[in-house]
Amino acid sequence: MPPKKAAAKKKILTFEQFTKEVQQEKIAPLYFFHALERAARGASGGGNPFNQYLLDRAISALQQAVVGGNLKDFNYNLFVGGETPIDKLVQIAETYPMMRKRRLIILKEADKLLSEDWRKLAEYMSNPAPTTCLALVSVSPPSGSKNAEAATEALTQNASWIKFSPLAYPREAKPFISEELKNRGVAIDAAALDLLVEAVGVDLLELMGTVEQLCIYIGERKKITQADVEACTSAAPLETIWNLHDGLATLNTGKALAALEQLTRNAKVGDYLFITGSLTRLAKDLLEMRLALDAGKNASDFAGTGGNLSFPMKKKLDQARRLNVARINLMIRKLHECDRKLKSSRLSNKSIMEEFVIATCAR
Repeated sequence: MPPKKAAAKKKILTFEQFTKEVQQEKIAPLYFFHALERAARGASGGGNPFNQYLLDRAISALQQAVVGGNLKDFNYNLFVGGETPIDKLVQIAETYPMMRKRRLIILKEADKLLSEDWRKLAEYMSNPAPTTCLALVSVSPPSGSKNAEAATEALTQNASWIKFSPLAYPREAKPFISEELKNRGVAIDAAALDLLVEAVGVDLLELMGTVEQLCIYIGERKKITQADVEACTSAAPLETIWNLHDGLATLNTGKALAALEQLTRNAKVGDYLFITGSLTRLAKDLLEMRLALDAGKNASDFAGTGGNLSFPMKKKLDQARRLNVARINLMIRKLHECDRKLKSSRLSNKSIMEEFVIATCAR
């Protein structure tokens, strides 16, 4: 009986490794850009499952390396799954490039391909043309049919896989912000960086847009301060936000209401959006941390690349330890009710927020 053939091992690259290889003109004939490890129900429905900022940068890097960033180049094609006949894509992929080393083909929304599409594409991907760079963008690997499985096997054998899932924690976003600012010759205070992520969230597209605004705002100065972030994001002082968070997490109604009073003094509509956005991120982080703690994780599992917990992370971990899942879910429900009332009720925004605080802190 012949020995069993060993299963192929996929080549997995981090975004940083991919960028370095592309800059060195080490271009693979096949890339698989995805957001999930496997198909998830509803993954391609509402919301964007990708880290869009890094995905856009990866595609841009390929365009620059292969066709010099020229989107009208004869050697560049952009297709969308379900809208382009795969026969046409394969025909172009097998065509020798014009006056360049390679041609570039980007296939977006590949998760919308049908089984027969995957069959044809699997045949090509099993032996991709060395003078073509084909990048597939799909929520997750092909699944649901025998042809999809064949396509996944071809991708495993011949593609470089790069995952572009959204960031989950502030510690993941901060290095990207610092690096972007460093490239511009600008530094940022630690407190300003904390407030920026607290105010905007961890979506890199939104964060980098705010970084652009900050760089314009500071002009010739070379350092961003907490006051700069407050001015550009309509964010309240960081200490007051933390007092509101801590009051809610410790069920201290007085502390939470006092912080809310400071936050809502002369507040505009945008300020209430900031407050509710901040509370949404707090509830999300607390729930994820509480579930992780219940699963046996410890503080070191939440540390950044340096191995140390930032002050905001320590604060949230302490808060998560104080609350059980039921209490955090109550906060989420009350926050949802609060958001709905802010959009529809005739009560003042401040009264609605006070009602939320009292209901959340009720023992």
